Amino acid sequence: MFTQTHGVWGERLTTFSWDGGLVTLLFLKADTRCSWHSHKCNWNRFVCITGKVGIKTDKGYITELLPKQIFEAEPEVMHEFQVYEDSIIQEIAYVKYCSNDIIRQKEGGPL
Repeated sequence: MFTQTHGVWGERLTTFSWDGGLVTLLFLKADTRCSWHSHKCNWNRFVCITGKVGIKTDKGYITELLPKQIFEAEPEVMHEFQVYEDSIIQEIAYVKYCSNDIIRQKEGGPL
């Protein structure tokens, strides 16, 4: 089922979700921005479909996205999108697999 929510920056349409994340389309209004925020675990991948959007991070820069360009914000990085013209962005929020993610107390093997 598709769900739709609204923000001051436009509308969000959730097109797919699973235990590890979700996929949304963001219909963004020009001259707006989302909140300055970060995520504990989720990565955000932004894919510009139409328009022009800037992604600002606490790393001290703004990356401008045009159609067919992608940007990822990793966990714990403060970020916001800034909308320069009416735009459509696909946002994929997911927990990225990392081989170093497991902290082992004991290695597995024969019994």
